[in-house]
Amino acid sequence: MCSDLIESLLDTMHQSGADFTNTFRCLSRLRLSQNMSESVADVKHYIMQQCATLEELQNAFAPRMDPQCVHTSVVCFDNYDNVAMDDCCGSDHVN
Repeated sequence: MCSDLIESLLDTMHQSGADFTNTFRCLSRLRLSQNMSESVADVKHYIMQQCATLEELQNAFAPRMDPQCVHTSVVCFDNYDNVAMDDCCGSDHVN
């Protein structure tokens, strides 16, 4: 039973891309006491404080390259023997 719980935690961490160090540091905040539900609530609150908002994630993973430059880059890579990258995008191709 305990091994299933650990395996599930590790699998969830892997699938979600969780930071292992931060996850275990967060779990170390869990106090094994008489009032376990309060301790769990405190840890849940702490975890939620560490999460990025949807807007933060969208901004972090937004495309940063001009779509025309992406297309041109693909053409350049397909013909990399014939064309230098500087001819394709120049130096200001990243936003």
